[in-house]
Amino acid sequence: MRGCLIDGAWVDSMSGKLLSVENPAKRCPIAEVPRGDTADVNGAVEAAARAFPAWSKVVPRDRAACCCR
Repeated sequence: MRGCLIDGAWVDSMSGKLLSVENPAKRCPIAEVPRGDTADVNGAVEAAARAFPAWSKVVPRDRAACCCR
């Protein structure tokens, strides 16, 4: 499983901790994902604030194309 997408890059959580994801129908683990904490959230918010000025100028059609890759 990929890490956290922060500032355009896939990174591990800063704590290195993982969270188990369970299939609710079968009640069995299906994956482990990075368990983000306050430091991860702060890093993501800071990256988003840096990206916002340029991203806000991108037309909606082009934004959608980025999200549908």
